[in-house]
Amino acid sequence: MIDIVEDEGKGIKMSNLKQSVKEEQNERSTGKDKQSNEENRK
Repeated sequence: MIDIVEDEGKGIKMSNLKQSVKEEQNERSTGKDKQSNEENRK
């Protein structure tokens, strides 16, 4: 039973890691968009 609980905890951590990675990628892509927009205005 303990092993199952640990596995569930790992699964939750993995899903959280994946979510944070996606958020980081989104922030980077939006940051690039802002930079390109500013360059286009110049």
